[in-house]
Amino acid sequence: MLTQTHTSKARFKEATIILPAQDGKTAFLFSPEIFEQLRYMLTRTQADDELPHRISIVSTLHGEGVTYVANALGAVLAHDMGFNVCIVDLNWHFPATVYPFQPDQPGLADVLDGKAILRDVLVCSGWQNLSWLPAGQMNSTQNPQMIRGSALKAAIDDLATQFDYLLFDVPAILTTSDSIPLASLAKACYVVVQQGVTTEREITTALDQIPGIRKLGIILNQVNYHSPKVLLRALIGN
Repeated sequence: MLTQTHTSKARFKEATIILPAQDGKTAFLFSPEIFEQLRYMLTRTQADDELPHRISIVSTLHGEGVTYVANALGAVLAHDMGFNVCIVDLNWHFPATVYPFQPDQPGLADVLDGKAILRDVLVCSGWQNLSWLPAGQMNSTQNPQMIRGSALKAAIDDLATQFDYLLFDVPAILTTSDSIPLASLAKACYVVVQQGVTTEREITTALDQIPGIRKLGIILNQVNYHSPKVLLRALIGN
């Protein structure tokens, strides 16, 4: 499945899907091409088998677009299919700055540490059926125990009773051994690969680290293709 960027700015503005934060400000923007291809990918997955209700979004290297893809998938499930979705930030190693909350905002780490309860740390989006669960702050000395402990699994099980689908934003597999137990919290995964960055050998090495997790597919991110302007105008009517 290809996540592609290209073409007409006019078309992008006209058909862009906006995922708003709770205050109405834009949290994420998705082009019509991205949404359409993710719709197709999810439809194909559901045609082959039931879509797992817990899905990890993983990558080989840091910076391949896991957070963006997780939110795009969540937006399709919530916007198109009407499911109640929670995107769970499990990346304590490289906190994403694109979420509509601060990296030090209370989150899952605070629940595991007994300082908060789940319902108080969930962040609602501008859509009533899509929420985020921030990672929160976790001391590096706590990581191995908390990430591999029963408290995290119990918290995820509790969260699963509140949502139809959980999408896990997981740190890159080759950056930390913590990625393996985190990815394993899901029944299956999508693998994000950035075009022109990750080598086949690196991808194979990463996938070998998670042999017990069902692979739903590879999402090739930030693909750029160039078409003649005359052809593009004919295709998009500009």
